[in-house]
Amino acid sequence: MPIISEPFQKKLMGKRFCEFRKAINKSQSELAKELKLNQSAISLMENGAHRPTWSTLLYLIDKYSLNVQWLIAGKGPMFVTSGTVFMSMQNNPEYRKMLEEMDTDTDLMKGVLLRYSELKKLRLLDKLKELEKIDTD
Repeated sequence: MPIISEPFQKKLMGKRFCEFRKAINKSQSELAKELKLNQSAISLMENGAHRPTWSTLLYLIDKYSLNVQWLIAGKGPMFVTSGTVFMSMQNNPEYRKMLEEMDTDTDLMKGVLLRYSELKKLRLLDKLKELEKIDTD
């Protein structure tokens, strides 16, 4: 298997990020607003100049069932169910190694759990705002 250069990998990931955004029918501005980013940040991700942060990825996984394996490596479908993700992680030696490392790295695990907790709170706040908007309409 040929080794792909880092800049080329970033470009491919950026292209897939753009495909994802279009698949969820969002403009760069709309997605930026949802993620609390500038539109230029989305543009930079799509051009391969920047990669999404972990918090951005976790949000997109949680809200849209984005398959990170597809985004990063182009493997599998763009969207997956949680069961599919779990099975692919369970059967993938790279993921198993990462999970084993996370199991022994308590600081990393705390960071992941903290980010997850923050995202759940944001999601709940978004739902509350939607409910408030419905009540006022």
